[in-house]
Amino acid sequence: MKTLKYITMCTLISSYIFIAHARERIQLAAIPSPSPDGSKFAFVWRGDIWTSGIEGGNAHQLTRHPAEEHWPSWSPDGKRIAFSSKRDGSWNIYIVSSSGGQPQQLTNHSEGYTPLEWFPDGKSILAKYRRDYGGFDTNRLARVYVDKEMGEELLFDASAQHGTISPSGEKILYVREGTNLLYRKGYRGTRAPQIWMYDTISKKHKSILHESYGCFSPLWKPDGSGFYYTSEEDGCYNLWEWKFEESTSKQITFNKEDSVILPRIALKKDIIVFRSLFDFYSINLKVSKPPSKINLWSNNDQLIQDSRRRWYDSAWNNEARQGIDWTDDYLEFTFSAGGDLWVMDTVLRKPKLICGDTSSHETEAVFDKKNETVWFIRDFGDRAEIWNAKRKEPSRHWFDNDNFILSRFSSTNTNKNRLNISPDGKKLSFCEGTGQLMVTPIAEYKPRQIISSTVFPNYDWSPDSKWLCVQSKDSNDNWDIWIASINGEQEPYNLSRDPHWDGSPKWSHDGRIISFLGKRDRTDETDIHYVYLVPDDERVSNHSEDRTKAINKINLSRSPKNKSIEENKKSSLNSNIKKEKEVERVVIDFDNLFKRVRRIKYLNSAESGIFWKKDEMKLAFISDLNKQNSLYYISFPYEKGEYQKLSNTIGKIPVWENSSIHWLVDNIPCKTTGDRNEYYKFKSYQTTNRQKYLRLGFKIFWRNLRDFFHESESVDEKWNMLLQKYIKSISESTDQNEYYRLLKLMTGELNSSHIYFDLSEKIWSRWKPNHGWKSQTIHLGLLFDYNYEGQGIRISKVLPDGPCNHPKTRAYSKEVIKSINGKSIASFKDLSSHLNLHIERDVELEISDPNEVIRTISIKPINYTNARELIQNDRLEKNKVFVEKNSEHRIGYLHVSRMNWENLEKFETELFSTGYNKEGLIIDVRNNLGGFTADRMLEMLIRPIHSYTIPRNGSKSYPIGYLGKYYWDKPIVVLCNQNTASNGEIFCHAIKQLKRGKLIGVTTSGSVISVYTNEKFLDIGSMSIPFRSWFKISDNKNMELNGAVPDYVEWTKPGEIPSGKDRQLEKALEVIMKETRK
Repeated sequence: MKTLKYITMCTLISSYIFIAHARERIQLAAIPSPSPDGSKFAFVWRGDIWTSGIEGGNAHQLTRHPAEEHWPSWSPDGKRIAFSSKRDGSWNIYIVSSSGGQPQQLTNHSEGYTPLEWFPDGKSILAKYRRDYGGFDTNRLARVYVDKEMGEELLFDASAQHGTISPSGEKILYVREGTNLLYRKGYRGTRAPQIWMYDTISKKHKSILHESYGCFSPLWKPDGSGFYYTSEEDGCYNLWEWKFEESTSKQITFNKEDSVILPRIALKKDIIVFRSLFDFYSINLKVSKPPSKINLWSNNDQLIQDSRRRWYDSAWNNEARQGIDWTDDYLEFTFSAGGDLWVMDTVLRKPKLICGDTSSHETEAVFDKKNETVWFIRDFGDRAEIWNAKRKEPSRHWFDNDNFILSRFSSTNTNKNRLNISPDGKKLSFCEGTGQLMVTPIAEYKPRQIISSTVFPNYDWSPDSKWLCVQSKDSNDNWDIWIASINGEQEPYNLSRDPHWDGSPKWSHDGRIISFLGKRDRTDETDIHYVYLVPDDERVSNHSEDRTKAINKINLSRSPKNKSIEENKKSSLNSNIKKEKEVERVVIDFDNLFKRVRRIKYLNSAESGIFWKKDEMKLAFISDLNKQNSLYYISFPYEKGEYQKLSNTIGKIPVWENSSIHWLVDNIPCKTTGDRNEYYKFKSYQTTNRQKYLRLGFKIFWRNLRDFFHESESVDEKWNMLLQKYIKSISESTDQNEYYRLLKLMTGELNSSHIYFDLSEKIWSRWKPNHGWKSQTIHLGLLFDYNYEGQGIRISKVLPDGPCNHPKTRAYSKEVIKSINGKSIASFKDLSSHLNLHIERDVELEISDPNEVIRTISIKPINYTNARELIQNDRLEKNKVFVEKNSEHRIGYLHVSRMNWENLEKFETELFSTGYNKEGLIIDVRNNLGGFTADRMLEMLIRPIHSYTIPRNGSKSYPIGYLGKYYWDKPIVVLCNQNTASNGEIFCHAIKQLKRGKLIGVTTSGSVISVYTNEKFLDIGSMSIPFRSWFKISDNKNMELNGAVPDYVEWTKPGEIPSGKDRQLEKALEVIMKETRK
């Protein structure tokens, strides 16, 4: 049993209600491993290793530990099972008796292992691991001996995703490419998994299956005559057979909808077990029968988390949009916390629950004009609806009611958010769909679209309820401020009209000014902008305040001295009678309105969070003026440079009236007056049904894709079928891995790149060992000679910029390390036991040079991630040297690893430094996964040529200062490969489309979509949403699934790059040399 407890940042306390389940169906388990005789199989479920008979029934729990266990592999004699576990914090290999018992740890390396299967002799295990190998894919296959003294050995220095050993133990089938494609259906491209064979005797690699569709999971036949594998040739991964003698394939299973996932074979029988959709299946290949479903049950009386109890002391809404609104006297307020809707007063501070069913999530809430009704958004995951609540006993205050009458107002099957009510209380406004701003009468749901945006717009009502000012985003990704008429008599008017970002529009309470935030220059600072809607108001305001003061002073001086006492009393009484002001009609002079926008710029500061004071012409804003983020305000009419500090407190959803601001501060309802904060602290208690909550999050994830997925031709019926297919498998006991697999299965059906997600530990807390501090396997910045047979370990390479490559701590190739921290090293097999240390502590190395002169150096070690970066940098530097040397310094080489700001700046610098006095350049974007800077790079490579200049005593040229950046107009070639994706891929398409240079390498990934990132689905997780397709101008083909095809296709062979051979670079040099001779 794994007990989960957590505390969130908002002091949200959680506990679970457990119920006993005598028998539970096992589904969404993973990694089946049949016993050698095919009578049983092991698998992973709920983070532990289980076993069962091949026919199914009650499963037996083999391991019981709060750490995760993974990838069981049965030994050839059937007596032991190897598996990986995070018991010590890293994925290390353990071995346990197949009948149960205490597992024994085999390995101890913080970079981890995956025990794929045993070698036929049972003395060692084939494992996948990552070590100090540079490049894109650093996974390798190794032989790990069961006898710890024998250590481990690298089988070959080439990337591999999966591996299986022949019955003779002499050949290895392995998979190249295919990362993150296990669940994806329909991908066709160069990233599809390939099956290769390595001969351990001849040390040679041979390609067996290399298709545009995927070939995965090779399994040797027990007689060694061929192998089984999965292939997506028919659009769904099915089981196939390959015969070496005939070099032919034969399909075995014929699934049409759901793939065969990670099959494993019995070592002595042609029995294969695999998962398809939610369940395991077995197939006996000696019998002509279709696969049989294996129905599995847990009979362990496990305690299942049926419900979860939490209490909140803040208005944190489980990562969903928040909501708070106040009654007119600010003595009661409604708010959302934990997905429930509450109401509370400011004295007793005992929240009352208005709406709190787990099947929905309540977000934004607003009172109506008379404070008699609360309007709110109720999110059911597949749709969001507008509801309202009234008091069961209207004669009593909101906080004094225990029951409320709930009514649904809207019924459409769309997402809705940003709910608000018009100032006159007669209309509701909200956003729905993909960014449509809607308004409906409050008396009846009759929505009307006011303006459309490509994402949900922010907006504000005019005081007379006739207009909306809206922050809207167009298809060109540009944000502008618009003025939209409610009745539709006037076309929406673009107020800001600027290519930079504009947002946060706010209407002043007298209706005469619209303010907003915007960026205008290269500093990227956000400044306040405003406009008077009628020009005369601006001209009058320049002197109206002083004029008013003068009139009041004269009137006071000249008032009658003998006014009677009764008149004075009457006047005083009348002045205390609060009359509701008649709202003036907002007048807008649209003639050149956008030209009248004014900018308020404070140097070296960024403004945000603007809001107006009620009934006064004061605009508050957050700014880092005076080097500290605080709240300030300006008064209108505005005098240049003037501002006043309002408070050091910063909050959100503010209402500023009289001398106080009512808002959320640190998610707590608060009244701020100057620097004095009165917090309305509370505790709200909640019980959620775990199954309903997990399903709600799943539906929100699904809806985000349904509403924004880049392929708009997908119909609702298809999306609904997709939801129903997978959501039914979510139960109250679904764990994190099962939830992850469900999301992967569902998104795999979309055949789309750029769908990423992470699951939060707020729902599923991961167990971690309590070591106080974590030891890890350190790296010395050295590579070693694995074949050295003497005492100690011999250095084969010192990594440039590594810890052993400094004047005072320098080591050299061919030197031998005799001891680490005073402990002698016998051989390389003994190394890892000496390197599991504290990463922050210095390490002493005793080194012997070739003359056996011994010295000691003390270094600060690095981790393996740093080491891989150093190895990659060294390789790129060698590429540069190779190109310059073999071109007689006529050609330069530069590499762009990602399309981001850092690499863009590096690109411009190297374009000048590397290209200096060169005739051509090789630009390497292999393994570039993208970003956003392709067009900025193209600006430096492709410029409009309209003239040239010749300065006195100079040569034909063009001044860089006129362009704002360096440019290169000499010949180039571009290197790309199967891992060039997204914005890196767009760059390659552009180079070819614009005929700027030749492409050399491999057709790019075919993974080009723009995404929204870090979208939350409650506190369950975050996700990306692929929303924009990219098309080539030449043939209108979608770049997704249509990679950039090189002019010269060159695949590298396994092991070439690590050995120093780069045939793609050699071809690029050959091509650019020819280009420069033209």
